[in-house]
Amino acid sequence: MAVVLSPELEEKRGLWLRQQADGTFKVGGLLTAVQGAKWQAIAQTILSPRLPTFTSDDTDDGSDDEVSPVLADGRAREQLLADGFTAYIDRHHPAARDRLDTNTQDLHTTKNQTVAAYAATEGRGI
Repeated sequence: MAVVLSPELEEKRGLWLRQQADGTFKVGGLLTAVQGAKWQAIAQTILSPRLPTFTSDDTDDGSDDEVSPVLADGRAREQLLADGFTAYIDRHHPAARDRLDTNTQDLHTTKNQTVAAYAATEGRGI
């Protein structure tokens, strides 16, 4: 079933970037249901639980195995999303990284592409 927006809601949609005095950016916006679903799909991929792999010395001395440092991620949910969306933009639109290009582009991804982007960052990105 198609979602029909009223003209008022359609007019309210937008994305706002505001640079703060300290150089950071504040992001806000209002998306249509379809746009929001696309962003949510990427966010779910970024936040999806990963199966931990353990490092072990193959001894049964009672000591706990350690989680691989690649998977031991202490960032908050909000930090994961900020880093994940930034890594996604870098991967699919490298010119944005260098501020050389101001063209507008649609972003499309699959779970496999997002997982590959994470792997390419050696655990530092998404």
